[in-house]
Amino acid sequence: MWGKTPTGRLLINRFLKYFPWQKILLLNSEEFFREPHKTLRQVFEFVGVDPEFKVRNLKPCNVANNKSQVDPHIYKYLTNYFLPHNQALYELIGKRYTW
Repeated sequence: MWGKTPTGRLLINRFLKYFPWQKILLLNSEEFFREPHKTLRQVFEFVGVDPEFKVRNLKPCNVANNKSQVDPHIYKYLTNYFLPHNQALYELIGKRYTW
């Protein structure tokens, strides 16, 4: 299954076939949850609407509370599996994340 799942770089390259970089905005959900108003301002500026608009209710909805620890072996496997894909993504977008 994993070999058939497109990675971030492949998905972005699909969009780049149809849209220039100037029409694509990549966002990090961790940054959004940490600083929602700053992220929304970036979105509003990108789409050309009033960047001063404030969304009243930014409380997360439909968030699961049944999070459990991932087995360290599985976490290590996934980290190693996605490492080259993440490196390629970072090179493409010019930004690194701490996934």
